[in-house]
Amino acid sequence: MTERELRSDSVTLLAWVFIVLAALMTLIGIAQNLLIYWLYPDFLLQLSRDLESAPPLARFLAAHLDWLVGLFTALSATLFIAAIGVLNRFEWSRKLFINVLIVGLAWKVINLILMTLFMAELPLARASTLHGPADVENFQTLMVGFNAMLTIAIGAILIRICHYLSLPKVTVEFGGLGDVDEIIHYQPKENH
Repeated sequence: MTERELRSDSVTLLAWVFIVLAALMTLIGIAQNLLIYWLYPDFLLQLSRDLESAPPLARFLAAHLDWLVGLFTALSATLFIAAIGVLNRFEWSRKLFINVLIVGLAWKVINLILMTLFMAELPLARASTLHGPADVENFQTLMVGFNAMLTIAIGAILIRICHYLSLPKVTVEFGGLGDVDEIIHYQPKENH
């Protein structure tokens, strides 16, 4: 059995899906960096000035927006490289891919926590005569609840992908368990 015959279609499909997604994410990150640093160089300074009276979390996020955008772009590019490596069945890329997915899951959980804190800090002063404070608060609760469900769903998918890529039948494709011929001809030792 050749190495090519050992390659599963599911790993190939997974790699292509993440190549496309990571490429789009990287392009979005590059566009955001271009907007912040090249087209609107005074944007961050103006944003900090505009949010001087905002809640502390909003000021913190605005002050570090350039770092957040840069980190997003770097993680997206890393995921893109890892997905290409997974397509080519490199062991290092499988490990990197799993680690980037774990970081992505942590990022999503932190996003949920920050959104919850941010919504708690927002004043209900935007309530109008048509939509009172209770309506605005209900909408904020709905947004946090939807984000929580989305975090759980994405988390379940990412955990399943990480688990799948850690299975012996998959790691064999990457050479993670040793030589292909040794694995194919493996005979368990009998206990006497």
